[in-house]
Amino acid sequence: MGIRKDWLDFTFEAIDSSGLRLEALEMCELGNQQISVDGINYEIAKQYFESLGIRHISIDLNGEDGALVLDLSKPIHNKELLGRFDVVTNFGTSEHVKNQYHCFRNIHNFTRKGGLCLHAIPKIGHWIDHCEYYNDLSFFKKLAELCNYSIVKEATFSESPDTDTELVCAALIKSENSEFIDRETFDTLPIQQKKHSYWFRIRTNGRVRILQIARQLIRRCSRLLSHD
Repeated sequence: MGIRKDWLDFTFEAIDSSGLRLEALEMCELGNQQISVDGINYEIAKQYFESLGIRHISIDLNGEDGALVLDLSKPIHNKELLGRFDVVTNFGTSEHVKNQYHCFRNIHNFTRKGGLCLHAIPKIGHWIDHCEYYNDLSFFKKLAELCNYSIVKEATFSESPDTDTELVCAALIKSENSEFIDRETFDTLPIQQKKHSYWFRIRTNGRVRILQIARQLIRRCSRLLSHD
């Protein structure tokens, strides 16, 4: 998606409200994010945050711009990341991660006690076909209740009026160093998964069938050539 001005304002307001200082702040960014804000002469978010004196790490399977190549859909046990960060940002990343439980568990584990988790992800009913998972504010309120987070700030933003591009945003403080909730409890949270259409299933199954036929033809040609 790329970080926009409203997200950036939300981030700095949440940091200020949490009593955190930008100087020597440690930030973990999910996804190798780009930034698109007038007056900021950086395209890569990492470069911008580092210019402010923030110690910054990004995680992305693309490995670009210094990002750590780690899979958020699996448990991450790297000792140098656990309980380390003052701020963990999830700006349009978690909705693409196959295993939602491990993604939010990793966010929890990366954040230090008193640290801030910042989220900006597609709202239910918006960004159709953009991603696999959608949320609303009730998700973050319930997550905060179950994990003993404090809600510092919440909001919804849209790319432009009268468009289905709303994002639900939440700033949560990790109040204590406790284990993340178990999988069964997490599954009670309101997350909406994309409903694949009948045509999507037909196309997907069609591709599989074409591959099966292609393999059969290759085998038959191989047999004919071996006989020759």
